[in-house]
Amino acid sequence: MHQMNISRDVIRVYDLIGNLSAYLENAKNIHTDDFLNDKSMLYFEMPFNDPKVRLIQYDGQLVYKNRRYIVTEIEDGMEESGRFTFAVTAELAYIELLNKVFPTIEINAEELRNGLEKILSGTGWKVGIIEAGYEDEIFSLKESRKTALWLVRQVAKIVGLEIQWDSMNRLVHFVKRIGSNRGASFRYRKNLKSVKRTITPPEATVIIPYGKNGLTIADVNDGKNYVENYDWYVSQGVSLSEARQKYRKEYILEDERFILPGNLKRYAEDLLKEMAFPRISYQVTVLDLSAITGLEEDKFYLGDDVRIYNEDLNLDVTTRILRMKVYPQEPWRNEVELGFLEPGLGDISNDSISNDVQAAQPDLLFIKSGAAKTIGTSPLFPLQISITNFGSTNAQIGLMLICQAKAALTVTIKLMFNGSDIGPPIKQYMPAGWHTIGLPFIIAQMPSGTGMLEVQMFTDTGTIDIPQDGLQMFVYAQNLLGGISSEVPRPSVAEMYSFNKANYTTIQTRQAVAIVLDGPGRVNVGEHHSLQYENSISTHVAINTIRR
Repeated sequence: MHQMNISRDVIRVYDLIGNLSAYLENAKNIHTDDFLNDKSMLYFEMPFNDPKVRLIQYDGQLVYKNRRYIVTEIEDGMEESGRFTFAVTAELAYIELLNKVFPTIEINAEELRNGLEKILSGTGWKVGIIEAGYEDEIFSLKESRKTALWLVRQVAKIVGLEIQWDSMNRLVHFVKRIGSNRGASFRYRKNLKSVKRTITPPEATVIIPYGKNGLTIADVNDGKNYVENYDWYVSQGVSLSEARQKYRKEYILEDERFILPGNLKRYAEDLLKEMAFPRISYQVTVLDLSAITGLEEDKFYLGDDVRIYNEDLNLDVTTRILRMKVYPQEPWRNEVELGFLEPGLGDISNDSISNDVQAAQPDLLFIKSGAAKTIGTSPLFPLQISITNFGSTNAQIGLMLICQAKAALTVTIKLMFNGSDIGPPIKQYMPAGWHTIGLPFIIAQMPSGTGMLEVQMFTDTGTIDIPQDGLQMFVYAQNLLGGISSEVPRPSVAEMYSFNKANYTTIQTRQAVAIVLDGPGRVNVGEHHSLQYENSISTHVAINTIRR
């Protein structure tokens, strides 16, 4: 057991292949610097003439206290005194996820684990524990030129969870809250050496959030595009109506990573819980007594709630550890930051958490009919495409048809969205022979959500032959996700009945439809009845089922 502790507390060096190269028993000034939900660093120095320094390589692995790090910087030189120096900086192995960059990635209404597995595929990392109740959480995102690390952190932000990295086993855990309340406390003249408190008033009581391409939360917030929180002012004896009148502080939140209003609302509410209260931060220097006493009550970890006592400052508060700078060889040098990180203390690199967002650009969906098809008097759906738009939009749509009419006929083309006609039916007379038709049209104010856009065709007599890929359609609009309908299993059924008016004076139609799906889905039933002043009456029934 004693040998295992020595191995754990000494930095181990591995070569680029992954073989153990050395134990750095002469390492000095070792310290780790961990920020909650951000970077985790390891720093140490070595004697310049120690032969083991040659075994430390850029991108090489270091293992220290059951955590795996990647070397990011090696610094050597000579001071004015003539002393040679050798220092190493390493970051927790999550930075391996920087090595995978997605030119484009689209995750459309996926459960949390499934979506994360797509992001981590091929990285060597796996999804670990997900907080109970969040396994079925649905999220969507669409990004370009982003790393796997950036995407993982954004997913955690979208669903409101925190990330725990198991660097030894390459597992990513998603929990509601890192740390706990172990009863640890910092008291002056015991383990609290110094304390600095900074207080700022509430920054906002109202947040008006905007997601991608102007997405708002009105659809999921009773028509209101904002969230509010006056709890602190009410706790000070101010009535809610008076607080709304005197202390309304608006904050505009713009984050184009959000494409679902429910996730955007939850994030805004969580952010407002912090911004609507005075921001109190504590920067303290503490003595880690657990290294001396070994008592559980003296231990504390990143994310824990701890209590601070200082009778001289009349200070008795419970707050959270957001940063820990730990010197294992010199625990009296440990530093802890509590409450809110002071601006600039994090020094978050762009590689760790990026602030840039993808510009709002229109998207193009395109589909071809595939194998050759023959259209006759029975309605068929030769072209279908699934469309998901995360905000209402205007869509420009184009249709091209190349076909051969076997005889003189009239072809009817219907454009349908979720089983409902878009505009009037298009009728085109065709003499026998080859024809090319181009149809541009607009869908105005298409609501957010998922739907099926499809083309229905039939003739009044005879048939037309469409060669391979002879029917094509594109959709051009902002706010789009989507894909070809072959990825969404669905049958389409259409029936046509003709009656001779000379034989029938009264016509009744009754229909019962029973559709059983193995999983959750949507059923669209659309009917169209028309009475023509000729010798027949026709009724069209289209039944569409969609299963996700």
